[in-house]
Amino acid sequence: MPHDHNHDDDHDCPVCSSPDREEAMEEFIEQLDEKVAAHGHAVLFIAGDSPSETFSYTVGLAELGWPELVLYSLGPDTARMMLNLVIDRIKTLDLQPEAGMTVEKALNVPVQLGLIAEDKLASHLVLATKRAQAKGHGDITNTSDGPSVTGLQLIWPDPAGRLPTDAEYDHQNFPQPLLSDKTKLH
Repeated sequence: MPHDHNHDDDHDCPVCSSPDREEAMEEFIEQLDEKVAAHGHAVLFIAGDSPSETFSYTVGLAELGWPELVLYSLGPDTARMMLNLVIDRIKTLDLQPEAGMTVEKALNVPVQLGLIAEDKLASHLVLATKRAQAKGHGDITNTSDGPSVTGLQLIWPDPAGRLPTDAEYDHQNFPQPLLSDKTKLH
């Protein structure tokens, strides 16, 4: 079975803890397909050893011709809520998500969409890419890490409204790595 969901051995994973990992992965993909069919996308949570290594990403937006979205350093419920609200807002405005876009009125603060460096796409969007390839949806880009769907990072401000590129941003309490050094926030 390919390693398409790396994590620490001590993480409770329904696929890895199953005696038949291949069957468990197939069931997981079926559940993912059902969520995408019902809601237009699904959100996957990837737990890291620290908040700056924890992220969530969407699966299924490629079917709309959109980039998938990645969000760092928030717990699963908050990340899912934030991603869903931003996606709903962009759909309501009938816009195409793009780097540099500011999304207002989805939350109580504006958020921005930033670039994801090519060398980080494949490692952040594993199941989104596998699903898009299997379904024949979305643009698949060959990156240095392998094939990937396109993606953008959802970047959120600290409680004072500062973004991670601002000198006064509170990186200690709200770590949020930027996935591209070309991300320009305003």
